[in-house]
Amino acid sequence: MTILFGNILCAVGALFSFYATYRLGCSNNTKVVFKFSGMASLLVGVGSVVIGSWPTVFLNIVWLSLSVMGYLGKSMPKCFSVLSNALCVFVVIGVAAILSGQFSLAAIACASIYIVSYSAFAGSLISRSKYLMWGLIGYVLFVGHLYEVQNYSVLIMETISFILGIISLIKIRLLENVNFN
Repeated sequence: MTILFGNILCAVGALFSFYATYRLGCSNNTKVVFKFSGMASLLVGVGSVVIGSWPTVFLNIVWLSLSVMGYLGKSMPKCFSVLSNALCVFVVIGVAAILSGQFSLAAIACASIYIVSYSAFAGSLISRSKYLMWGLIGYVLFVGHLYEVQNYSVLIMETISFILGIISLIKIRLLENVNFN
């Protein structure tokens, strides 16, 4: 029963996350994105405590903190601006990990990309479209690990988020092209 309750909380959190990703692609109001991302991370974090998935708890504590900072318009700590310059390094590490069959290391590289790109977006260091691109790259690095550990619910959530990310990126690009013409 406890596992079921934790998964229900995580699923509701995933719905909030999907909505935040959807809003990211169709609205310039980033406060809404940060609000729903924060609610998503809170629910997924609590659900993960119930399940005992501690890496997910840690990731969602960081995500919630970044969402609050982005919502309040607070500047990001300097370390995140330095780390945002290292995003390509995380990609190289992730690709090397996949090629060597180290899917857990690739997942760590993915988590690093997710956290650093989200903090860069929340701190207005990168645009919405760049944030979405980094998220799409992170997904590719994450899939092998999720399949390897048979975490199919998160794999489904990540896959839906990937599809929403692509749709949002296309919408943003189309809006940018309309504004230039």
